[in-house]
Amino acid sequence: MTTGSRARVGLVGAGWWSGRTHLPALSANPDAELVVICDPDAERAQAAAAMFDVPHSVTTIEQLLDHDLDCVLVATPHDTHHRPAAAALDAGVDVMVEKPMTLDPGQAWDLVRRARESGARLHVGYPFPHSPHAAAVRELIARGDIGEPVMVTGLFATSVATLYRGNVDLVAEQDRFAPRASTYAERAHGGGQLHTQMTHAASLVLWTTGLRPREVSAYAQDGGLDVDLSDALAVSMEGGAIATLATTGSVYDHNLRLEEYRIFGSEGHVLLDTARGTLWVLRRGHEPVEHPTLSEHDAQPSDATSAALVAAALGKGPVLVPGEIGAMTVDLLNAAQESARIGGPISARPAASAVVGSGG
Repeated sequence: MTTGSRARVGLVGAGWWSGRTHLPALSANPDAELVVICDPDAERAQAAAAMFDVPHSVTTIEQLLDHDLDCVLVATPHDTHHRPAAAALDAGVDVMVEKPMTLDPGQAWDLVRRARESGARLHVGYPFPHSPHAAAVRELIARGDIGEPVMVTGLFATSVATLYRGNVDLVAEQDRFAPRASTYAERAHGGGQLHTQMTHAASLVLWTTGLRPREVSAYAQDGGLDVDLSDALAVSMEGGAIATLATTGSVYDHNLRLEEYRIFGSEGHVLLDTARGTLWVLRRGHEPVEHPTLSEHDAQPSDATSAALVAAALGKGPVLVPGEIGAMTVDLLNAAQESARIGGPISARPAASAVVGSGG
């Protein structure tokens, strides 16, 4: 743990999500000292550093780690998360990896192993668990308020198809931090709805319920694109619960997106809507409980992920979304992708060589 009053932070990846979310949040965080930005594009790293008054910009993870950091945030394209995260963890530096944690399950569990061996903390950058409603659902399920979970349904329908066409007009206001089209529009780089959006729904279900995937059958539809536009998963869980998860990027207006979850237990169920900021809890023998509606920010607190990284480095907060959750999500998505390819069920359990933990 750092002995200073502020955590010294390094950012890897000066792309559009960093420019839109992480750099503003870290710059405004009084507990964070943003020391260095790393990007293989030197001009982009320099531009980001100048815009957010960061003293150093570099092009390699080795150069970044020379700056005596307490924590590192990795926000590079999907298929490039492993190397910088592994290097930072091996150096004993806390890491937050953007979602999806990796594309390859072996790489995901390798990061979990490295964190355990070095003692560094490993976070995954999912924003929804930082919402008060998600925390309330996780707590009531852990207490047994709705009994044992028996079935979960999730629908995550969003307005991101333009990214899968390689069209970056969606982030025109962040031209200086324009995304790399291949990140979203090419299958080899993790493009498509499964890794870009279903990862949110799958991880939130695992995080809130404590359920662990056993097997998945999946279907995918590309809508004429080179990557998947829509995905449907049927998942059997360890212990007997089942889940259906569906996602599409075809919604034409962001304000009309649907992010709905139904979690059914033996003694009740919950209705969680992260797009509308609503939560209902219905329990046997109790009146229905409607939680206060959250603002859009509080329902999806994107700035909370970097705040959690900094707080944990200072000893002021926990690792809310640990590497195990990220790795299990990668296991599930990887299995779903293979299931859709072969047209049959696939095991979603971690490989025998994986380091399996409690999941946080």
